[in-house]
Amino acid sequence: MSSDEPQIKYQEVSPFQISEGFTPTRSHKMEPVKTGRIFMAAVAANLSAFAVGTCLGWTSPIAPKLKSDDTSDSPLDHKIDSTDDAWIASIVALGALVAPFVAGPLADKIGRKWVLLSSSIFFVVAYVLMMVAGEVWVLLLARLIQGFGVGFVMTVQPMYVGEIATDSVRGATGSLMQLFIVSGILYVYAIGPYVSYQALQWCCLVVPIVFDVIFFFMPESPYYFAGKGRKTDALKSLQFLRGQSAEAVQDEMATIQAVVEESMANKGSMVDIIKNPGNRKALIISAGLIAFQQLSGINVVLFNSQSIFESANTGLDPAIATIIVGAVQVGSSGLTPIIADRLGRKVILLTSAAVMSIGLAALGAFFYIKLVVGDTSNVLWLPVPALVVYNIVYCVGFGPLPWAVLGEMFPSNVKSIASSMVASTCWILGFFVTYFYPALDAMGSYYAFWLFAIFCVVAFFFTLFVVMETKGLSLQEIQDRLNGKRVSYAAGPLAGAIGRKLVLLSSSVLLIVSFIILMIAPEVWVIVLARALQGFAAGFVMAVQPMYLSEISTDEIRGATGSLMQLFIVIGVLYAYAIGPYVSYQALQWFCLAVPIVFAATFIFMPESPYYYITKGRQEEASKALQFLRGQSEEAINETLVSIENFILETSQLKGSVLDIFKLAGNRKAFIISAFLLAFQQLSGNTAVLFNTQTIFASANTEVDAAIGAIIIGIVQVVASGLTPFIVDRLGRKIILLTCSAIMSIALFALGAYFYFELNGQDTSNITWLPLTSLVIYMITYSVSFGPLPWVIMAEIFPANVKAVASSLATSICLLTGFIISYFFPLLNNIGTFYIFWLFATSCLIAFFFILFVVFETKGLSLQKIQNKLNKKDLN
Repeated sequence: MSSDEPQIKYQEVSPFQISEGFTPTRSHKMEPVKTGRIFMAAVAANLSAFAVGTCLGWTSPIAPKLKSDDTSDSPLDHKIDSTDDAWIASIVALGALVAPFVAGPLADKIGRKWVLLSSSIFFVVAYVLMMVAGEVWVLLLARLIQGFGVGFVMTVQPMYVGEIATDSVRGATGSLMQLFIVSGILYVYAIGPYVSYQALQWCCLVVPIVFDVIFFFMPESPYYFAGKGRKTDALKSLQFLRGQSAEAVQDEMATIQAVVEESMANKGSMVDIIKNPGNRKALIISAGLIAFQQLSGINVVLFNSQSIFESANTGLDPAIATIIVGAVQVGSSGLTPIIADRLGRKVILLTSAAVMSIGLAALGAFFYIKLVVGDTSNVLWLPVPALVVYNIVYCVGFGPLPWAVLGEMFPSNVKSIASSMVASTCWILGFFVTYFYPALDAMGSYYAFWLFAIFCVVAFFFTLFVVMETKGLSLQEIQDRLNGKRVSYAAGPLAGAIGRKLVLLSSSVLLIVSFIILMIAPEVWVIVLARALQGFAAGFVMAVQPMYLSEISTDEIRGATGSLMQLFIVIGVLYAYAIGPYVSYQALQWFCLAVPIVFAATFIFMPESPYYYITKGRQEEASKALQFLRGQSEEAINETLVSIENFILETSQLKGSVLDIFKLAGNRKAFIISAFLLAFQQLSGNTAVLFNTQTIFASANTEVDAAIGAIIIGIVQVVASGLTPFIVDRLGRKIILLTCSAIMSIALFALGAYFYFELNGQDTSNITWLPLTSLVIYMITYSVSFGPLPWVIMAEIFPANVKAVASSLATSICLLTGFIISYFFPLLNNIGTFYIFWLFATSCLIAFFFILFVVFETKGLSLQKIQNKLNKKDLN
């Protein structure tokens, strides 16, 4: 829009009204956008992801205590069996599976901010239950409640972050979630082993409380305010987020209003996601990325890191190992926000998938050598490096980016529904992966790792051929690529109803409740319930957080912000890794409980997504949110606001539903890209690695203590995940995904080979270095690519009218894949570790070709351009 263009006056439209109309004008005196405010709000919102990380990493330090004959530091008077263990680890996914469909609509109704704040309730209640748990069923209940909180956060937080960010920083803000998740994991990893069970619950309980306290002061999404007709609130939110005057944000406010009006004029539904080509494309991309995120085996590694190190007999204290792993996750996740908007989502995802497959293959090889060959004296070093590499690449790529993509892909009228669908898909897969992992592990851990390696290969090709690059693209441009015209999105039904911010905040409630339940759980089913609630909360976060981050970020940094989720997830995992082994069961619950509290306390002060405000007709609030996020005056953000309004206005003219996703070519492309990337993320084997880090180290007979090994892996994941935000918007999504998927495949094949030699009695004395090296390489590449990038792409690939439905569907696919992998991993592992690693290596290889031929680069593209590219059938 040039300065000589006529002013545009938007009239009041249904279903939301704009009091006295809204007149966007281009500012004559440009004010720079203060991106620092956008990141402040994104970081505050991601404290909820930190809470999610505590839930994901909770089982690593707690599982050994629950399975120990000595019940002095267990809430139960008896040790749990394998079935109870599987349910405690996987039930979070069930809670997260259901949560997105509540969080999405709720975010549209009460705002993103309030939903996120309310998520803390689940976390608080869960940790309280964990404190008083005396039976397994109480722990299950607490974990289920945590799942609800996780679902709330994962669904709404991406929406909020995506709506408050400018196009230039949306990638960076969107990728913050992974950083905070791994930070939360590290939090548990570092505290859990050194404090009592009760103490850990208190430590965790603090997190959601702190989150609420901090996030309470953050603004609601301008898009939400705009969608509710709260013009003043939207403008104030945009002003705060952009750090600009009301005049400076007029253009951006007008854009938000236009996008919201168009999006709201066409009520989105699941049918609209399938019917609209652009929505289908967005759903496929988002769901695919989320699915592969779970199929990479990350949940298995996260939930069983300490056990993996113990089984590996590395000689490293399992507690220390998990802390190291968590630290690695935090460090690597911190990279994503920096590279996401520089390298692009696709390149990072490709690299992540490739390297993860390699890391998983190496782990599979190590366990094969141990279980089949027998002599692992020469490869005792392999598990740790393999886990570290795997965690690094996951945290940089498939950890945060699938959520970042989810937050960018869908238009406002279907964003809530789509994000809920995608998030639910993610957790369904996560549940299956986690639940069936023990069965696969009993068959042979190498089978599980090789299976995840194969999934990583598949994820590589999915990213290569289906996922498009959204780097540098505005949400409108992404919709243009998906549909060939200007459209917008809002993520998750709840996020679309109450705003991304509130849905993300509400996820803390689920996490809090789940940890409370875990504290008091007297039976396994209670723990399962608590885990389900955690899954619910995770579903909220995974579905909404990418939306929020993508909507608050600029095109230049959307990849970086979108990849932050992976960084925070691995930080959360490392949090649990570092704490769990050293504290009592109850103590760990407290430590985890603190995370959603901190998130809610922090994110409550962050602004709502400007896109959400616009969809609600709250122009003033959208303007204020945009001003805060951009650090600009109202005048300076006027152009951006107008762009958002136009984006939402055009999108609202299209009905968004599940059918629209598959009906329109652009939507189908987006859904294929998102769904497959998320599926390959899960199929990369990351879940198996994360859930069983300590077990892997212990089984590998390395000199590193299992707990210490898990901590090391967590650190690697954090560090690697931290790289994604720095490179995603520089290298591009596709390049990173391609590179990492190839490397992951190699690493997983190497792991599989090692375990094959070991289990068949061959001399592995000369390759004792292989498992650890392969694992480290895998984790690094996964954390950089397939960990974060599938989410980043999902957040930017769907148009507004089907984004909610498409994102939700893609996330659901991801979670379903993750669940299946987690559940069956033990069974596959019994067959042979090397089979699992080779399976995952094959998956990573398939993912490579998928990314190569299907996924197109979104680096530098606005959300509108992404939609144009999708609908013009330009996926390269």
